[in-house]
Amino acid sequence: MTLIAGTGSASLSHAILRTIVPNGHLHTFDFHEQRVKRAFDEFVGHGFDESVVTASLRDVCTDGFDVDSATANAAFLDLPSPWQAIPFAAQCLKPGNILIVVTLFEKRLYKLSIQYLTADFFSQR
Repeated sequence: MTLIAGTGSASLSHAILRTIVPNGHLHTFDFHEQRVKRAFDEFVGHGFDESVVTASLRDVCTDGFDVDSATANAAFLDLPSPWQAIPFAAQCLKPGNILIVVTLFEKRLYKLSIQYLTADFFSQR
């Protein structure tokens, strides 16, 4: 299972789906209802149905991911404040698996580093 927080245009989701289908499942989350609906409609239009992708309306920064603990193989955080979702992502990832954060700003990178250390993320792996 792969997680994406920040569905956005769903470009990253489509790329990952093409990689993990038919054996994997993608859970993508966004707090914007229209983006979630549009993304799911696009997935279906491109031949991906609910057996391989779940698009959820959810703010993972405050509510976490709606999946069981230690079940995800990878998590991608493409969010304005990704450090807020790190503790939730850490709970979902299987030990030894990967967390990828998309960020373009130095200030965000600094906040991410602080959250990694504060959440003791590395010792949990």
